[in-house]
Amino acid sequence: MFFEGPVPIECEVWISNVAKQPLELKAVELHSDARGSFTFTSRTLPVDAVIPAGGTINFTVLLWGYSRGGDFVQDRPVPLAGKAWFALGHTRPQAVPFRIVL
Repeated sequence: MFFEGPVPIECEVWISNVAKQPLELKAVELHSDARGSFTFTSRTLPVDAVIPAGGTINFTVLLWGYSRGGDFVQDRPVPLAGKAWFALGHTRPQAVPFRIVL
């Protein structure tokens, strides 16, 4: 049985660049899905990193979320969605949406 209330959430974010040129990552937006076992307030996290061609970067995100409480179910998914914002030359940053299930 898990409690209902605020919980610290730590996520490790990995982003790979399959392009043949470096990409400049400017920000990552994270949203939780209301159907999951926990939720958190949507956040836009500033990032200023260059991902080399064929390379991968990773960083840790710390958030406060809210647990619904109840029984622990090992295979209960926690859906997350968001956008990664990349700078492309001299244009304004472009968003690439993503959706994952933990």
